[in-house]
Amino acid sequence: MTDYHAMYLALTRGILDAKDLMPAVPENNPAAERLNRAMQEAEEIYLNTADETDGEK
Repeated sequence: MTDYHAMYLALTRGILDAKDLMPAVPENNPAAERLNRAMQEAEEIYLNTADETDGEK
């Protein structure tokens, strides 16, 4: 069975790690903002579908 919770956490950790590795310079702002949006999108999907997948365990 697919563990979407673990997948979501792994991606979130990767996004946060990538942001931490990027130097805080203006040139990196668009990439950092896109990483933030991706994390927010993933969170919305996860929260909207969490009830649907909980019963599968």
